[in-house]
Amino acid sequence: MKSQQQNNVVIVTFYSISSCLMLNNKLKEIGIESLIIPTPRDLSSSCGNSLATSIKNREALEKLIDEFDYEVDRVEDYCLYESEKLKEIL
Repeated sequence: MKSQQQNNVVIVTFYSISSCLMLNNKLKEIGIESLIIPTPRDLSSSCGNSLATSIKNREALEKLIDEFDYEVDRVEDYCLYESEKLKEIL
């Protein structure tokens, strides 16, 4: 039986890599750590890259997406296995 794990990141999926890169750069400008990761297949097949950030940044992330009208596929709370790189954004 699988143990229930808590969502620890917000993943943003995109229709194109250019939107992913633009949002990642904007987040870094305002001091929010994020990572570009391969898109989990259970979330989307539109673009091969997604953006992940700590779940504590969700409100600021959604505000930024609305403010700059980034073309995103979806924004989802998600549980990623911890890695050294992931610890940088949590």
